[in-house]
Amino acid sequence: MIRNIFSILGVAFTALVIFCAAFIGRLGAELHDQGPAYEKLAVDITRQLSETWTVTDIKDHYAVAVAHRMSGPAAQSSLDKLKSLGQLRYVSDVTRRTRWSRDTIENIDSPASAAEALAELLSKTVRITFVAKFANGLADVSVELKGEDGRMKLWHLQIDGRDMGPVKARELPSPRKVSHA
Repeated sequence: MIRNIFSILGVAFTALVIFCAAFIGRLGAELHDQGPAYEKLAVDITRQLSETWTVTDIKDHYAVAVAHRMSGPAAQSSLDKLKSLGQLRYVSDVTRRTRWSRDTIENIDSPASAAEALAELLSKTVRITFVAKFANGLADVSVELKGEDGRMKLWHLQIDGRDMGPVKARELPSPRKVSHA
């Protein structure tokens, strides 16, 4: 009797492991197969942004969790520094990275990094990087897309202009001395 119970539990556990492996494999294959479409989306978002360099141009592409942070003046001020780049002309060296690739799996060195890779796979996170040639210079662009409501949404966008030189930080007021005498 106990032997039958353990046999049934063993079969159920094996079926669960096979189901999970198939599910994770399907997600990984989907991210790989849809890769060119994700690359095109990242370039299209960058092109749309470069038309006027305003946050409202790409507001529809942002994930819900990020959209509220992009509505303030701080987000627009960071884009104002990039306006001098002009409109996007073309891109080169497009690379796509998912956390569920052979390199990532081979480099998992702790349970935390395995959990992070699995979380990014389940949320369908894809990072696309490329070199963008704008009308007035080059920039390194990094776009992170995450799956939301069946579509890929913009989670993170970073544009580092190569030809712009260092951006000056806002000067902070000097500290005041307070006397309690």
